[in-house]
Amino acid sequence: MAYPRQELDLTTKLPPGVFTTPDPDEIDEEGFGMFRGVWRIVGGSVEYARELARVERDLAETVSRHATSAAHFDQIAYDIEGFDLDNERDYFRTIDVEEATRLRAALPHWSVLDSLELGVAGLVTTLAAVGAFPAASCRGHVSTSAWSQRPTVHFAIDEARAKPLVDHVTQAGCRLAVSGNGEHLVIVEGPSIEETMALTDRLLVDADAFLTN
Repeated sequence: MAYPRQELDLTTKLPPGVFTTPDPDEIDEEGFGMFRGVWRIVGGSVEYARELARVERDLAETVSRHATSAAHFDQIAYDIEGFDLDNERDYFRTIDVEEATRLRAALPHWSVLDSLELGVAGLVTTLAAVGAFPAASCRGHVSTSAWSQRPTVHFAIDEARAKPLVDHVTQAGCRLAVSGNGEHLVIVEGPSIEETMALTDRLLVDADAFLTN
C-alpha cells in the first residue's frame, strides 16, 4: 500500500518575525518548548543525517510493501521504532519471516532511528545538522486521539536559514505553520511521510546553502 495519507492545505501563511532561535540557556537535556517526552537534539553531521535518511527510506518502503491498511502500517512502523537488539521480542510478528530477518539485519544498534519515528527521523536529524533546532516530532497516527494524524516536526530556525528552507518545503509538497507550543517554534508538516522524506532529501542535497549562513 501507499503510505498513510491525510489531505492537507499546503498554503503557508506565516507572520513576520516568526523565524527566531532559542537562547542556549533555553535548551536543556529535555529540549525546549512545551512538550513532554522529548530530548535535546542539536547539531550533528550531514553525513550522519544522510545515512539515517537512507536507512529510513529503505525501512519505510519495506513497511509499505507489507502493510495492508493504515492501521497495519502504524503497527509495523511501531515495531521497528521500538526494536531493541539487546532485549529482542517478537517485534516483527506482522510480516513474514524472511522479511523480518532482513529487517533485523538492517538494524545496526538498538535504535536505528535514534528513538525517533519512521518518516520524520531523517528530517529531524537533517534539520539539526543544518543549524535548525528540532523540538518535537510525530510521523502521524491513525488514532483519532493521536498527538498528530500527519507527519509533523516542530522546530526553530533563524531567518537566514529559513530563506532556502521555505522553497524546499513547498517543492516537497509540505507546508509551514506557526506552532502553538512555545516561542520561536514553527511546524513543518506533510500529507504523508513520502513528502517529509522528500523534504529531507532536498535539504541534504542543498545542505551547503544552510551551513554557509
